[in-house]
Amino acid sequence: MPDEILLKPGSFTEEEISIVKTHTVVGHSLLKIASIICFEHHEKFDGSGYPNRL
Repeated sequence: MPDEILLKPGSFTEEEISIVKTHTVVGHSLLKIASIICFEHHEKFDGSGYPNRL
């Protein structure tokens, strides 16, 4: 979310409210990616890693 909106004093415009409402979808997408990275960060290209030996 842009700092101009996040740090804005006072009320949001309709457009700014729409942008603020996207933060849950963006956060969910980032957390899905982060969870995969956490789960697979010990995998190796040669298949010797874990947990799935990918």
